[in-house]
Amino acid sequence: ETSLDFLAGTDDGVRLYWSFLSPGEQAWFNLDEIIIEEKMTSSTTIEKADFANTIYPNPAENLLTIESELLLDEVLITDLSGRGVLLSQHRSKNQTLDLSGINSGMYLLTLKSDNLINTQKLFIK
Repeated sequence: ETSLDFLAGTDDGVRLYWSFLSPGEQAWFNLDEIIIEEKMTSSTTIEKADFANTIYPNPAENLLTIESELLLDEVLITDLSGRGVLLSQHRSKNQTLDLSGINSGMYLLTLKSDNLINTQKLFIK
């Protein structure tokens, strides 16, 4: 398990800690020398959304078709450990993805449109 933690309010500013946890081990890295070149002036909220979309076939074999009511900014397929296996940033409502290089199994398909995100299970034969 990995985690990224921010500790604010220390005497010398904000500290960033990254930890990697594995069975029987724990390591912490204190990153002191972070330079932020731009200040964030606003925040963006990403919302889970069930916007209308159709994916087929599911389970898929070589090709996956996605039809959405919204313009998709990003389509991401991740394995169950969270590793990205396919990323499409082709902005459109309809896409056909080539899955021929992806192993059989269960994946998560994430569709992003503006500040909305929709995640669903995808099975590949």
